[in-house]
Amino acid sequence: MYKISKIERMDDTILDISGVGDCFYMTWASDGNLYTSMNDGFGWKDMPEFDGRFYNSRVYVIKGDAPNHSFHHLAEYPNLENDFTGQNTITRYYGFGILAVEDRIYNFMGTLKDPVGALENAFIGVKLIYSEDNGKTWKNQDGSSPVIWEKWEDRNKDNMLFFHEPDSVSGQPKSEY
Repeated sequence: MYKISKIERMDDTILDISGVGDCFYMTWASDGNLYTSMNDGFGWKDMPEFDGRFYNSRVYVIKGDAPNHSFHHLAEYPNLENDFTGQNTITRYYGFGILAVEDRIYNFMGTLKDPVGALENAFIGVKLIYSEDNGKTWKNQDGSSPVIWEKWEDRNKDNMLFFHEPDSVSGQPKSEY
């Protein structure tokens, strides 16, 4: 068990990096890289893999130590692009938690009650997806592959980690320390 005994601000390692997205929960993985879960954004324009697409949820890998680190689109992560062509075209899932344990990466995906923009919307569940090989392949919580982004009407207690829990508990684990 590790115990933090000192925190030191190192101004020479702080960089102003422009990116577009929300949340950016992070976890260190066994491969020595930092993985970050992003919601509603493009990522970083200076990434080699920048494609200009707007993702509802995405995982990126940060390689190297500051100030010589780089951001990369985790190509193997299942696509979850925002599609603004219709209210029910896809169910929204938001990566509100990411946790690495040994070679596994767990991504906890919050899901809303109604399509985005609906009145009195609330998070009502969490879908769990995971990778057993530091992000190279991804599975649903039952071990099946490929990852399925269930439509609104197909979400239930069998394919969600938490769903319509008592007292409106959404069960959203977050990677906070």
